[in-house]
Amino acid sequence: KATDPQVYLEQNYYWLEMMARLRPGVSLPQAQAALGPLFHQWVATTANDRERAALPELLIREGATGLNTLRRQYSKPLYVLLAMVGLILAIACANIANLLLARATARRREMAVRLSMGAGRFRVIRQLLTESVLLASIGGVLGIVFAIWGIRFLTLLLANGREDFTLYPHLNWHVLGVAVALSLLTGLLFGLAPALQATRVDVMPALKEMRAGQLHSQRASLSQMLVVIQIGISLLMLVAAGLFVRTLSNLQSIQLGFNRENVLLFRINARQAGHRDPEIITFYGDLQKRLGAIPGVLGASASHSALLGQGTWSDPVVPVGQQRKASTHILMTASDFFKTMQIPVVLGRAFDDRDQPGSKPVVIVSEAYVRNYFPDRNPLGQHIVIRPSRPESRDVEIIGVAKNVRYGALKGEFPDIA
Repeated sequence: KATDPQVYLEQNYYWLEMMARLRPGVSLPQAQAALGPLFHQWVATTANDRERAALPELLIREGATGLNTLRRQYSKPLYVLLAMVGLILAIACANIANLLLARATARRREMAVRLSMGAGRFRVIRQLLTESVLLASIGGVLGIVFAIWGIRFLTLLLANGREDFTLYPHLNWHVLGVAVALSLLTGLLFGLAPALQATRVDVMPALKEMRAGQLHSQRASLSQMLVVIQIGISLLMLVAAGLFVRTLSNLQSIQLGFNRENVLLFRINARQAGHRDPEIITFYGDLQKRLGAIPGVLGASASHSALLGQGTWSDPVVPVGQQRKASTHILMTASDFFKTMQIPVVLGRAFDDRDQPGSKPVVIVSEAYVRNYFPDRNPLGQHIVIRPSRPESRDVEIIGVAKNVRYGALKGEFPDIA
């Protein structure tokens, strides 16, 4: 919920998500075709030259399940995980089929005795299928138990300690039905071939332990085919794992602009603890000093958001007399922030005890911001305006320029930061 009504009137912000009810007889494609061009025409009139290179589009989606950004964020990774699990399941099924073939070969004399005593072939096949379906059902039950544990583990992993994480996945009857159906189908399909193989024996030679080599060669041909399938899927899994490892390696080599080692990050809300203005400022200052005095702590500071993983705050930030090129990322920090995060200040100074509530408002900008707005002059001492089109706009002075740092996302170029 926005506290400032002017936020909803800002023509260059496209973050609102709206819900509407379609008229009877109107489909989603019809609504998309009618509203999409109108939205694109309006956006083109509000965007500047830089934003026209990547204009947003109006997307109309089914709203029966609500507006869920988490679903859009994690749907593709979960589909990839589903595909990987499917490949692992195929490898496991091929391995189980091989074991069932080996068991059928070991029991060929038993099957021959049963057939010689009058047991029908269909009855023997039914017995072997019952055994394979029972094994598959036990595996399905264990899989459901593991899935319940895995869902809880993935939820904790995705939440990453966030209190506002609203994803609460759980098993439903559709998932349980699919698991039961797959277990039965797997038991039938991968148990049928060994069952047929076990009953295709000549009774008398099998009882006399003759022609054992022929039976072994028949079983070996089917086993070799299953082994080839396993090797093929395993190679595919190895390629996918190699690409995943390469991605992790690339992430490790990304230059963040700050020292990521030995950093302890935590969140605290003084207002929820009962602190109020102006005492809340003193509380944060005292807490910072007490944390910095702990033995082994090299530095302590505070910011309204983490550099990575917690989103960003963006607003128009333009020099006096200039037009905005793009929204600038804003990060409010306490003193010693650049020293604690080991972000070099290449020009001017960092925040210190001179910057207190009631003093002249100042700001430190990134090299990317200087490159966009002050390419041919010294930015120190220049004044910039935050939210120039709003009544609560602020005029601040640049006191320093810091090295480029990643803020919010790891992709793309270094963002403008103030």
